[in-house]
Amino acid sequence: MSHDEAFFEDLVEDSAMALPLALALSTHRVLKLVYKSVEWRTGSSSQGILGARAYIRGGLLSLAAFGWNGPQEEEAAAGGGTLLGKLTLVGWIKVKGVFSESFGMRMRGSGSWLALLALLVLSSSSSRLVRADVDDDDASYSSWLDEMDKTSSSEDKQPGKYNTNHDGPPADKTERQNLEVTGGVDAGAAAASAIKTIVVAKDGSGHFTTVQAAVNSIPKSNKQRIIISIKAGIYREKVKVDKPWVTFQGAGPRLTEIQWGDMASTKGPDGNELKTFGSASVAVNGDHFTARDISFRNTAPPPPGGAVGRQAVALRISGDFGAFFNVNFYGAQDTLYDHKGRHYFYRCYIEGSIDFIFGNGRSFYMQCRLHSIANPSGSLTAQKRATTTEETGFSFVKCVVTGSGSIYLGRAWGPASRVVFSLTYFDNIILPQGWFDWADPNRQKTVFYGEYKCFGPGANRDKRVSWSRLLTPKQAKPFLHTGFINGELWLTST
Repeated sequence: MSHDEAFFEDLVEDSAMALPLALALSTHRVLKLVYKSVEWRTGSSSQGILGARAYIRGGLLSLAAFGWNGPQEEEAAAGGGTLLGKLTLVGWIKVKGVFSESFGMRMRGSGSWLALLALLVLSSSSSRLVRADVDDDDASYSSWLDEMDKTSSSEDKQPGKYNTNHDGPPADKTERQNLEVTGGVDAGAAAASAIKTIVVAKDGSGHFTTVQAAVNSIPKSNKQRIIISIKAGIYREKVKVDKPWVTFQGAGPRLTEIQWGDMASTKGPDGNELKTFGSASVAVNGDHFTARDISFRNTAPPPPGGAVGRQAVALRISGDFGAFFNVNFYGAQDTLYDHKGRHYFYRCYIEGSIDFIFGNGRSFYMQCRLHSIANPSGSLTAQKRATTTEETGFSFVKCVVTGSGSIYLGRAWGPASRVVFSLTYFDNIILPQGWFDWADPNRQKTVFYGEYKCFGPGANRDKRVSWSRLLTPKQAKPFLHTGFINGELWLTST
């Protein structure tokens, strides 16, 4: 992929993410808008239009109707005149998959990307602009609409009722009185205002040619924000960040990538196995770490069923107050080790097969795509909270779960494991029971596994385990904002 193509691809995604059209454009208007765009690119034949439908349905159509955040809650419940009344968004979003895999392979010129971008911008404009439609009696449009309905519609059953007879903390505390920040909040403000930039470039045009060399140049007692600007390229190196206030700034998640291929069974310099903790391609131990517009990958192949020692971490975050914006994480078993501390993930892509988000962090995932490559089965999370008094846990809000295989939403790695999904789309890869107790029935009494207003073919709770919870608005509220991680006190200084 050329730099220009990647630029337009990112531009399209950024426009799509910002679409405000969760306000109810009618089915009629949205479908006609998409139809006319496809007709323009494929010719007027209904055959060409129907063929192109497969490339745009999952991403463009759904984004145009709902935006990145999904349907508005009340409209979603009622169906109304919006697209939700007709379609249940099989393949809703799959944004990066549809855009980069489908479009990326077929749209190789900047003109095509600009055309798609123009459609997205048009879609996000006022309803008056969108009303310039084709004739209602257009036969090709009717045929295309019929095909859309046949291939995309289904009905979701009502979720089961919440069972109040199980233990678990209400998660209504933010632990503000126990906030621990190295140097205090004032030091955080000072660090945010004192910024230094170090450039890493493989071609030698920067200060360093490797990321680790740039990190090594920072003093351990660092108290200012250091931005390591990493130019486009694949950096094959194992990186350890043991300094505070470091930012990795990439050129884009498709352009800048750090990768390595260690597994838990890989022997270290001392001849001993690295174990899962030591397998990370990038290990972050410093507080106030930030990453933007970059990818982290563990290149170890996906493990076969029953394999031992094949855990392979792309990134481990062990520092407090870590934030990730538009970052991609690639791996299979144990992709993202959310080890400990408070962390924020925004518009990230996280891919894996078994327990691919795991650890005992206290983390908030907002508008992320969580993509399974399980074959045949796996699990999304493995949270390790030990007791019901711990404030750790994972909260996922307005995310999208897609991919292959059949997966659990979570496995109870810790006796009091805590994970909540809110306003999140589940594709049909979610196992009906939803959650697994790690083969320890005692954990059913102490885990806190919640779902709140999730939707999609995998959100049906009819067969969910009885010890998972369908949360009320009051119960879900503490998990719906960055107060869960005390974000109001530190995110502004990232």
